Amino acid sequence: MLSTSKTIEPNRSVHKARERRSLPDFSNGGIIVFYHNYKTGGSTVGKLLHELAQHDQGKFSSQKNPQRNDGAEIFEIAKASPAKMFFTMIRKRITWEEECLTSLKVAENYKKLILLELHVEHPAPDFPSLVELAPLLEKWRIEADQRGVGFFSFTLLREPIAHALSFFNFFHVGNKKNLPPPTNDDHDFWNPFRPLDSTQKNFLYSYYTNNKQCQMLSVDPQATRDAPDDLVWDQKLSSKEDIAEFRQPCRVDKVYDAFVNSLDWVGTTENLQNETLPLLTKLIANDPSLGRNVPPFKVFDENRAGAVGMKKLDLSKKTMDTILKRTELDRELYDEVKRNFRLSDLGWDYQSPVEG
Repeated sequence: MLSTSKTIEPNRSVHKARERRSLPDFSNGGIIVFYHNYKTGGSTVGKLLHELAQHDQGKFSSQKNPQRNDGAEIFEIAKASPAKMFFTMIRKRITWEEECLTSLKVAENYKKLILLELHVEHPAPDFPSLVELAPLLEKWRIEADQRGVGFFSFTLLREPIAHALSFFNFFHVGNKKNLPPPTNDDHDFWNPFRPLDSTQKNFLYSYYTNNKQCQMLSVDPQATRDAPDDLVWDQKLSSKEDIAEFRQPCRVDKVYDAFVNSLDWVGTTENLQNETLPLLTKLIANDPSLGRNVPPFKVFDENRAGAVGMKKLDLSKKTMDTILKRTELDRELYDEVKRNFRLSDLGWDYQSPVEG
């Protein structure tokens, strides 16, 4: 995973948008970084960012903005294009020289707005958790400030019971049954999890580590490190020290510190249409109504036709009590985010909620 050695520790700090109580200026180029944690509504956000970039490029060319595992090709396209906005998804690794510094140079020298979705995809053993990435994000921000480039970073957190159900339904219930382990040529190679029937017993078994969102954000972005062998195709742990680390209670304070110290915004999945999507289209297109009108992109419904997932109303009191106990720290983290991350802290608000 990404090293947090002294070589990337920032030697000064730059105020985040929440501390400045103002949104960044992207008139001289900029970078928006979205850290996409599994099953938090990130597909809706990524799709919006991609479509905004494509729309901007469509004013000048019919060429589409491809999604890539690294930004190298899209950065070269950005240099040669008159369009302002470019999107890419980084899924395998994040390095200072290739992704961070290159994006800064393109933003500064060519006045481009670079939209980056950092989204772990199996297998990506070097993909950092948010806690591991935090020092690099801060260095990125400092360098952007020195170059006069706008910078904004954010992530999403989901109500823990809804997250647990979505994770189970997408990765396990939606997985095709009776298939051998996926190979490099399979469409589902990104999915490390084995299929399970939609039962309460399987649902609880799939939640093998307590406080899964906290663990993913702190030490295990792929959510596979401590998984039982019969839940994943490949077991990744190699030492007793690794196992001991991943079985420790999640350090909620470290995750929350990463939110506060490296991000401008932490939104919730439940308020995606009321907060994060309008915020993004305000930042990018100066039109918050665009985000408010974006419908959620439900990947399970789109790609798992015929699979019947587990819903909250299907859970017995005993199952609910168990999952509430297993998500205690996640719920604490979620409540802290709801209390302490408000659009008004950014010097801007978009008040009237979407009904329904």
